[in-house]
Amino acid sequence: RSSAASDVYKRQAMGARLIVCGHSHIHKEKLLGDTLFVNPGSIALPRDGSGGTFAIVTYANGIFNVDVKPKKEII
Repeated sequence: RSSAASDVYKRQAMGARLIVCGHSHIHKEKLLGDTLFVNPGSIALPRDGSGGTFAIVTYANGIFNVDVKPKKEII
């Protein structure tokens, strides 16, 4: 496994329920078991044709909610 993949598995083993990461500049959410992985995308250098995104993650009643917003909502 790559060091990034190894890090993800370590966090899952530690019981993390939310992992927020970046690097790809592409917004994405993925639920693996009880762990939600969130990449908010990129405001400055989006690579998905979105024009830029960010994410707002909220937690209520044991549930995470991810709302990916376009950059145009903040400028």
